[in-house]
Amino acid sequence: LGDLALGSTRPITVHVQDPSGEPIDYAIVSSWHAHGSISGDHPATKGVATLAIGEDVVEIAARAFGFVGVRVPLPAGVSELTAVLPRACMLEISTQEKLVSRDGLTLELSGQTPLFIDEPEGSPPGVRLRAGQGKLYALGAGSMFRVFGWNDAVRWQIAALTSGQELRVKLLANGRELCNQTIAPLAPGEQRAVTLSLGAQAHTLRLRVLAPNGNRISAARISLEAARDASRIESTTTDGLGNATLQVFEERCRLYVRAESCAPKWVVVDPIPNEVLEVALEAQRTVDVELVGEDGAPYLGSAKVYWPSRVGGLREAQSIGPARYRLDGLPAKEIVLLATLDTGQVSALHDASIAFARIVVGAKGIVGVRMPLAQDSNSIEWFAALAPTVSGRDCMRVELKSNVEEPGLGAAFLGVRSGSYDVWLEQNSPGDPDDYRRVG
Repeated sequence: LGDLALGSTRPITVHVQDPSGEPIDYAIVSSWHAHGSISGDHPATKGVATLAIGEDVVEIAARAFGFVGVRVPLPAGVSELTAVLPRACMLEISTQEKLVSRDGLTLELSGQTPLFIDEPEGSPPGVRLRAGQGKLYALGAGSMFRVFGWNDAVRWQIAALTSGQELRVKLLANGRELCNQTIAPLAPGEQRAVTLSLGAQAHTLRLRVLAPNGNRISAARISLEAARDASRIESTTTDGLGNATLQVFEERCRLYVRAESCAPKWVVVDPIPNEVLEVALEAQRTVDVELVGEDGAPYLGSAKVYWPSRVGGLREAQSIGPARYRLDGLPAKEIVLLATLDTGQVSALHDASIAFARIVVGAKGIVGVRMPLAQDSNSIEWFAALAPTVSGRDCMRVELKSNVEEPGLGAAFLGVRSGSYDVWLEQNSPGDPDDYRRVG
């Protein structure tokens, strides 16, 4: 078809500065073409960006968080350009209290006129931001740049606000209003810090963590599980006296406490007490695991052994010899042992108060389990357990999950030896998500 000739380009250096002449290190520079399109997003390192532009570029656009973006005309033949960005109105909103828990915490900011400069038509009259939310927004016109939810503990920075309007800020936890405050109008270019006080809206939970011998434990880690979203965990640690403080927005909560040389522990707090809550940890347990084949001989193939925990994730066992593995730091209760092999994985239930476990691997049997899904159980986690009918030992557990190809929930037990088995339904214990109770 022939060759296409490349259009000629030339370099141009752009200096991005604030009104006092200081370079803006985190600015973004782009080029505007005569036909109205924009191209390239070049970061300005120490306030300087170098672009390769074509002959049809007529303007240079620069923008940065906390400033109003500008478009500077590009005269013919110029190789160096300076863009001065006016400061944009910005709020930095934080809480007076140190909030470790952000469960369901949201901020609402609204105004009387368009909330942001250059607000597109039809935009909502305000914004609603989750705690920890960090999204980057830049309008297509290239004239502004803003960040939502730049979060450090519980803190928001909201830029490019319209000046001269009264603002209202609300802080809510799972829909319950914690704070409702009016903010006086911002002057052009004003950047103001606002501190919200929650007063008595949040419960203060004071904790003290004790070792098995009754001594206080420093640097114990306390995780607060979000009541409405179990995947969200907030953490703090105890001080030198074994004390810690948490802010809780609900009447009850669930804690996961762990410390060096102690077994981890789940604690349900209901209701939140006024006095200090003492959490006594137990001595950790150690379990040695042996992997054997169906013939009882040690399994010498490639393998790893884990303890999967709801908060701690997969804790890997240490290899202590051929087909032998050791797990430390275990609670004295039933746990799941997971062995992963080249051919798949096998799980087994084991009482961690017993210091030795044997897992049989290499079996080929599969048991499929399926249950109809009740209308009110869609948000409930269901599990199935399997155990030999005669001995009741060598139990296995799997989580039942949905499958678009079949109705209801289902799963499969893998690596099952030949024999007769009992199968039953289980759910998590309300007080300990690493515990299970039989429900059917």
